[in-house]
Amino acid sequence: MLIDFNPMQSRTVPGMNNGSGEMTVRMHMDEYRKIIQCSIHAGGSIGSHSHVTSDDINYVISGT
Repeated sequence: MLIDFNPMQSRTVPGMNNGSGEMTVRMHMDEYRKIIQCSIHAGGSIGSHSHVTSDDINYVISGT
């Protein structure tokens, strides 16, 4: 599967899962999966959470 995120509308979300700061996301959803491209803004974080019915795989391109 090849997904081109470039033409997708992006949106900025504050405090994902009670995290801090903001992140910008583009999302592909179909009947089987949800694939998200996200950028966590400087100083931000995604809050602690679990995935009971799905997997979560993250690729970190840059940052600390």
